Amino acid sequence: MFRLKNSKTNKYLISYHQGNLLWSDDIEESLTMSKGDADRFSKALKRGGFHVNLEMEQVGTTVELPCKVGDKAYIPHQDKVETHIIDHFYIDKFTTKINIGTHYIDIKLLGKTWFLSEKEAENALSAVSMTPSSVFGKQ
Repeated sequence: MFRLKNSKTNKYLISYHQGNLLWSDDIEESLTMSKGDADRFSKALKRGGFHVNLEMEQVGTTVELPCKVGDKAYIPHQDKVETHIIDHFYIDKFTTKINIGTHYIDIKLLGKTWFLSEKEAENALSAVSMTPSSVFGKQ
């Protein structure tokens, strides 16, 4: 997330309504938005004739996600690979998880218990099926 700052006055944008910009010294009041939204907002202000020197300041920590909502997640299960659609993400200060409908899966397990390609999931499934315990039964 990003906030917009007027580099001349060192004030933060807290509101934009009907062409009026409202600025404040209080960083806690500032609007936060995605980088894309901040870029679009800055360009729109310039197109609208506002001559403000804006800086974008990053707010908090950015979580890099390896996939997006709508991508497929492949999960080896028993003797087949299940295909699920990533519905949404759950992110808090402790963990990041994908949601595939009724289940949440920790993103750290990517490449171990879930995959972004069907081929990787099939390879993992065949590797598990070739272990001695699965080939010869539990010992």
